[in-house]
Amino acid sequence: MPIASLPGIIGSTTPGATSWVYYNGPAPNTSGLYVDIDYSSAGFTHTPLVLPVVTGSIDNWVMQVTVGNVTATGCRIYIRSTLEGFAPDPTYANANNWTAQYAAVGNGIWVPQPITFTWTAPPCDHV
Repeated sequence: MPIASLPGIIGSTTPGATSWVYYNGPAPNTSGLYVDIDYSSAGFTHTPLVLPVVTGSIDNWVMQVTVGNVTATGCRIYIRSTLEGFAPDPTYANANNWTAQYAAVGNGIWVPQPITFTWTAPPCDHV
């Protein structure tokens, strides 16, 4: 039986020039950044599954990455630090080349929203 192929697209914002927007969360340690992603060129007719990743210079802290507002034409990728008292701003993010990367696949795959990923940056060995 052949495996059906799913429509998909991968993309990335520009390192050092991402249009990050600061948001102030309703509780302590819930502030962070978001960026709106446009993948309308993929031609999805239904909402795809979106998997977000944020890369760049991120030293020894835990980042939470969430995707929300997912539609057939785009989504919003949210990031926030889980460190007490640290809320990154757009200038800091771009100075450290934070980049939102994503893969959007399928065409109408049901996935509960939002999807949240949490990971810890490895220790840095550089001086």
